[in-house]
Amino acid sequence: QFIFCCALQTAHHVTDTSSRFHKMEVSGFLPHERAWLDEVFDEMGYVDALRAISLSGSQFTWWPEWARSWRRQSGWRTDYQILSPGLRRSLEEATIDEGTRFSDHAPMIMDYAIPVG
Repeated sequence: QFIFCCALQTAHHVTDTSSRFHKMEVSGFLPHERAWLDEVFDEMGYVDALRAISLSGSQFTWWPEWARSWRRQSGWRTDYQILSPGLRRSLEEATIDEGTRFSDHAPMIMDYAIPVG
């Protein structure tokens, strides 16, 4: 069992980017990049922890500096916690802390109920 925490710099679905990016051909939202995530989550069965808890859009973790996105409130969700299927039941809560700015990414906070010992 594993939890893989990563900044993949790729948004999976249109709900993972602000609408201003939907028609742009930019790295991080190209068809082959999104198809790879389809394979990871759909075909291989791994779990996108945030989407397992919340299907609502506009939950962003990255605001590209090149697009002045923070001021425009137009972000992307490019950060993931990817779970092996057996850990899905242990996931209890998922949030994005947009109020804490360490960089152009916001922290994703997940709560798990995993027995230790």
